[in-house]
Amino acid sequence: MMKSRPSPTDAVGSWQPCDESVSVTFKEVDGEVRPQRLSWRGAEWCVVGCSRHWFTWHALPVLSVDTRSNPTVRGFRTDFWRFQATADAASPVLRFEVRRADREWRLVRLGAPSPCHGGTCGECRTSDELPTDPRTPRRRWEAPEQCVR
Repeated sequence: MMKSRPSPTDAVGSWQPCDESVSVTFKEVDGEVRPQRLSWRGAEWCVVGCSRHWFTWHALPVLSVDTRSNPTVRGFRTDFWRFQATADAASPVLRFEVRRADREWRLVRLGAPSPCHGGTCGECRTSDELPTDPRTPRRRWEAPEQCVR
């Protein structure tokens, strides 16, 4: 049986638990599918910087219609994504953690603005580019090309 991969770690108390339906749009970049946009509470949030993906996998017995046969095992995989996103140049960069539940995406945790932790994508913002106070706009913000409307 495959073990579940743990959620990436963060400082205790830096995340607020949520359970809201969201829409996530993905795009393939350099052969990898990554989140590009998040629709949440009537706003479009553009993913900026690095994103992290992991999943959990569980084997569950499924009873067949034929009661004489043994139950079969079916694997259930749950995908998670964690990323930073902003609604526009004046809004703060927030951290989002979403999971796929059946055919929809759910926002499961919301994090305050923070710098990316050791990302290697080359797009991560440094701590001087992110506000310490969410009401303070970033000094150097440019929307990624795919997010310009």
